[in-house]
Amino acid sequence: MPAKVDNAWLLGVHRRLLARDPAAPAQLAKKVMGPLAQSLAHVAHLPDDSEMILDAVTDTLMSYIKRPGQFDPSKRGMWGFLMMCPLAVFRGH
Repeated sequence: MPAKVDNAWLLGVHRRLLARDPAAPAQLAKKVMGPLAQSLAHVAHLPDDSEMILDAVTDTLMSYIKRPGQFDPSKRGMWGFLMMCPLAVFRGH
């Protein structure tokens, strides 16, 4: 199974996104893009560099970066939240 990104790090970036730190979006994308694509590809049984996987990961990250308040840490971990959106798309097909 592909590695997850440390939840404490993700929560720190989440707080920074809420505070509108201009460096946070790029740091999040750099750290999460690869592992998220690998995890999603593993679950969806697709190559992690497939266009479908990369599009889903990009769309998920862009949506979250634009509206970080949609994540509620009291409901689930950040990693599960980031995996939830693209998985819902794949399961709907």
